[in-house]
Amino acid sequence: MSGRAGASGPAFWGDAEGPEALRRYRSLVNVIDDGIYQLDAEGRFAAVNDAVVELTGYARDDLLGEHVSLLLADDDSTTEQFLTSPTDPSERIEFVVQTAEGGRVRCEARVTPFEADGAGGGTVGVVREVTDRGRPNQSRGESHRRRNREQRGECERESPETETRLEAAASAGLVGTWTWDIRENVVTADECLVASFDADPATATGGAPIEEFLASVHDADRERVRERLDEAVEETGEFATEYRITNADGDTRWVSSRGEVEYDDDGEVVRILGATADVTERKEAEAELERVTAETEEQMRLYETIVSSTPDLVYAFDLDYHFTFANDAVLEMWDRTLEESIGKTLEEIGYEPWHAEMHEREIDEVIETKEPVRGEVEFPHAELGRRVYDYIFAPVLDDDGEVEAIAGTTRDVTERKEAEEELQKSKERFRALVTASSDVVYRMSPDWSEMHELEGKEFLADTDESTSNWLDKYIHPDEQPRVREAIDEAIRTKGIFELEHRVERDDGNVGWTFSRAVPMLDEDGEIEEWIGMASDITERKRRERALEESERRYRTLTENFPNGAVGVYDHELRYTLAEGKVLGETLPSADRLEGNRMPDIFPSETVEDLEPVFRAAVEDGETGKTTTEFGGRDWRVWAAPLRDADGDIFAGLSLAQDVTEQVERERELEERTERLDRFASMLAHELRNPVTIGQIYSQQLPDDAGTDAVEYVTEAFDRIEDMIDVMLVLTRGRKAVGERTPVELADAARKTWDDVDAPEATLEVSVGQTIQADETYVQHLFRNLLENAVEHGGSDVTITVGDLPPGPETEADGDSTDESVGVSSERSEDEARQGAKQTAGGFYVADDGSGIPAENRDTVFEAGYTTTSGQEGTGLGLAFVSELAEVYGWEYEVTESAGGGARFEFTDIDSDP
Repeated sequence: MSGRAGASGPAFWGDAEGPEALRRYRSLVNVIDDGIYQLDAEGRFAAVNDAVVELTGYARDDLLGEHVSLLLADDDSTTEQFLTSPTDPSERIEFVVQTAEGGRVRCEARVTPFEADGAGGGTVGVVREVTDRGRPNQSRGESHRRRNREQRGECERESPETETRLEAAASAGLVGTWTWDIRENVVTADECLVASFDADPATATGGAPIEEFLASVHDADRERVRERLDEAVEETGEFATEYRITNADGDTRWVSSRGEVEYDDDGEVVRILGATADVTERKEAEAELERVTAETEEQMRLYETIVSSTPDLVYAFDLDYHFTFANDAVLEMWDRTLEESIGKTLEEIGYEPWHAEMHEREIDEVIETKEPVRGEVEFPHAELGRRVYDYIFAPVLDDDGEVEAIAGTTRDVTERKEAEEELQKSKERFRALVTASSDVVYRMSPDWSEMHELEGKEFLADTDESTSNWLDKYIHPDEQPRVREAIDEAIRTKGIFELEHRVERDDGNVGWTFSRAVPMLDEDGEIEEWIGMASDITERKRRERALEESERRYRTLTENFPNGAVGVYDHELRYTLAEGKVLGETLPSADRLEGNRMPDIFPSETVEDLEPVFRAAVEDGETGKTTTEFGGRDWRVWAAPLRDADGDIFAGLSLAQDVTEQVERERELEERTERLDRFASMLAHELRNPVTIGQIYSQQLPDDAGTDAVEYVTEAFDRIEDMIDVMLVLTRGRKAVGERTPVELADAARKTWDDVDAPEATLEVSVGQTIQADETYVQHLFRNLLENAVEHGGSDVTITVGDLPPGPETEADGDSTDESVGVSSERSEDEARQGAKQTAGGFYVADDGSGIPAENRDTVFEAGYTTTSGQEGTGLGLAFVSELAEVYGWEYEVTESAGGGARFEFTDIDSDP
């Protein structure tokens, strides 16, 4: 290896030297994808290539002259590594680049010491991005290759241009002639020389001491010029030197002076005759040539250092597929020396025929198209075994733009390919996890700035490509600060992220999720990405809120439950919770109840009342109530089952209310009702006897008695008897009604109409039903309705009694203006206005009078209501109608008839089959 390491430098191009070798070096280096830089001894950038510019985001001019710490995001120890020459050239520095935009890029570098002109010249480095090991470097494109060619052309032009300037300087003419009379120390010069030396023309042409001319010589050159003159006089006889002068315009110029010493016959020095030429252009050209040469040599050393230190394989072919260069990395892979490799073809090196032929075809393509070719291939490494390589062949063009060589670089991408394969396996595992899980599955970048993927499971919207706006897309605005705080803590600790929070669902509604993400760490313990799952807990949250609301209502109920207490008990009838204002007063305290069984607390008589409903609630799921006595108070107790989210009974709820005062009032009311019932029965009995006697004697009056008087007396007795029946129904209700028998409504209506004094009114009977009722009371009902119609509808009113067949119920209420008529030709019109509620059959009584105002329809059935104040109305007629309907279980209502009058409807009638 030591022999190979030293062989790859000077023999880079073999037959090329100077600018030509420099141009070829530059072409080769420009096809390397790595960043390349040079630092001076103080750690400032002296050179950077395009890859560094692209990596950092800084312009080249912004980097040159800046200290390397500008780009280092790490601590001072990292900066020191870049300024210290490494003991091991293969050592890699891992660091983070701080870009111009504020980004952070993880990189590694190899640093090599570099000497310029034998002195310490700083370091040369090769930088490679390692942030994403699984992503291959991309070609910088044709524009970059074009810039490389332009830069190479500039370098190639530097030498010829310098030579042109030297030739121009060499052909410059004499500035002037001069003579120095040594004995007299007088110098005479022509006008051209006088102007150059800024001397007085008259004095110079007439003669002046040499000191006046030497005063125009540059301070740094004056002593040397005087020494050369003395040497010529004393020793050599010839004067020749180059020096700087300040001319008449104040400019510094370079001149070349030559002169010969003249002697007299005795060999004594007489004078020096000389000529001086302006050689400023030549000297400048020589300086430029020297500078360019030095820079060329320095750049060649720089490129040689780079090529020898890069871990990539760098090599070159001639047009006949022979290797003309190979760096140390290539030689190491081949296990050959440079001498064993240069001039050999691919097959001669040991490439398999198919491999060699493939590369030869690619070389032909580069020669033909003058464009790079890139590929990937497996190749056996001498020490590492079979490896995967990514390579690029690029053309090297001559001055005429023709391909004169092929430069190539190859990178070992085995780890990257393995990482890609591992990434693919990871994606497959992730996809399997997505498929197997019913939860949302997602992948996040290390800092959560990007969501790589999300499978929403119809709960959240899917994300197939990386996105940076995931926070606004998925997280409810009010939850974002809390989510970000939890993320920052998880990143800081490299721990698990867990949080319940609201999200924006795929259907546009707000939902709840429980999200849990785990960091995936690399071999260095750094986070590579996060894998997370999110469960839809919207329903659970809804139940929790419902439970909270239920608890709130329960607390409100227990705190405000009137005269009682609320308790929760388990299946053993053991109280687990008790609340209420009366606890500790009329009922045992909460401390006495909670934790103890109900049968162990209350006396046996109370337990006998409570235990059946308590057990029915927790065992059978039934809600029940009972009454009991405890502590001298009367209690009404309810028991109901409590169920969990699955509908299973987990406890019972009991409510106990002190109803002592209510029971006492009910007892008093019952006693009053019984007394009233006895009084009504007694009164009816006492009234019926004289009425019956009066009716008997009125029938025995002689025929010559006054007909009208007898009729009035008979009618009065009948009215009294009717009033007795009405009073009994109003006071005794169901007890007053006798046995039910079949009653034909049509006959009952007609019989009643015969007793109504309304000669001008008309009754139309179209009812055909036979019902089960007490005919006497049915006739009383018709009498009240018919007389009410005549009284309020006028003497010529028309009254209709008709059927209501089973079907839609009339949609009439207190504000209704719907009309209703009997079963006749008008029925279809009325039915069109009926609602959809299904009812049993019935009948109606309607008139075409003035009707009942909508605001009075709720009060006409109240006892005492009458519109004939001061007349004979008692206000009991319609009250009797409503009471009788309730006794029989009929539905009844009053609405407006088709003729604008009143319409009384009775449904759910018990008809005779």
